[in-house]
Amino acid sequence: MAWRGSPAGMGQTHGDHALSVAQHSLMVEQAMNLQNPRLKPAQQLYGLLHDAPEYVIGDMISPFKAVVGGAYKEVEARLEAAIHLHVGLAAHPETKLKQIIKRADTMVAYFEATELAGFEREEAARFFGRPSNLTAEQLDLTPLPALEAQSKFLARIHQGHGRAMSRIFVCPLSDLENSLASSRAKWMISLSGPGKSPQRPEQITGGYLALEFNDIDAPRDDLVPPDTAHISELLAFFAQWNRQGNLLIHCWMGISRSTAAAAIALAALQPDRNPTDIAATLRQSSPMATPNRLMIAHADKALQLDGRLSTAIAGIGRGAEASQGLPFCLEIRS
Repeated sequence: MAWRGSPAGMGQTHGDHALSVAQHSLMVEQAMNLQNPRLKPAQQLYGLLHDAPEYVIGDMISPFKAVVGGAYKEVEARLEAAIHLHVGLAAHPETKLKQIIKRADTMVAYFEATELAGFEREEAARFFGRPSNLTAEQLDLTPLPALEAQSKFLARIHQGHGRAMSRIFVCPLSDLENSLASSRAKWMISLSGPGKSPQRPEQITGGYLALEFNDIDAPRDDLVPPDTAHISELLAFFAQWNRQGNLLIHCWMGISRSTAAAAIALAALQPDRNPTDIAATLRQSSPMATPNRLMIAHADKALQLDGRLSTAIAGIGRGAEASQGLPFCLEIRS
């Protein structure tokens, strides 16, 4: 939900980034709290999730919703109920809370229109009304990078309903600085070619593992393949980390070695999880992911999975062709 909501631009831009549904949802909750300071955590969570069905059906404009009619409303209501139940809420909020959420949503929309989308104040007021007891300065209106919006959205969800989560962030080397800032990770794995590991960033105070081998899945002259010793170090590091905060994994392209390491982490730390589900989660999170097959094979044997992880990863096929992968993150329960 956070992954789909963070890159989805809402049409408002300012600087280098488009405003995302995830960030809009954070501002709606912020406006609710400013207007109603005695809201309980569960009520705040309803506000944060008010646009959650859009992770499936997208951010459709109101005229299109009207054309689709009752069928759209029915699907939206069923998705909303499923999401609310998943995080421990009742299927739907009470009418009074719905009104509070709608009011906050409308006020945030007014400021998004005037501060980001170029609307004149009178024009925006015709669509959204004029906000009372709320100013633009009270909201975090500067559009955030997608990964940062995703991280903040997830953090608020977990804070709101108490289900502790850690996250594994994956990125190419070129995005390492940005991913360090947005993930706030204290643990890091660097997967590089021989002699090419970056220096340990000052931010990484929890644990740092640098493994050096080439991105190959069969022996080749003058190149270093991933071997069982590398995987043993990787598994030992995952056991040491044990979901204490966030972990950042990078390789050169963010496509092969780092995505393989992320899949191995899920398999090692969630031994009861079906490898097919792990592979599907990886593909959903990263359309470009093509995990290194030799790393996966070594880990499959070390974890005594009888080929199930290798088969599952092979089942998602090669990722989309790309010069490098996009940063993404995976949730893992603490």
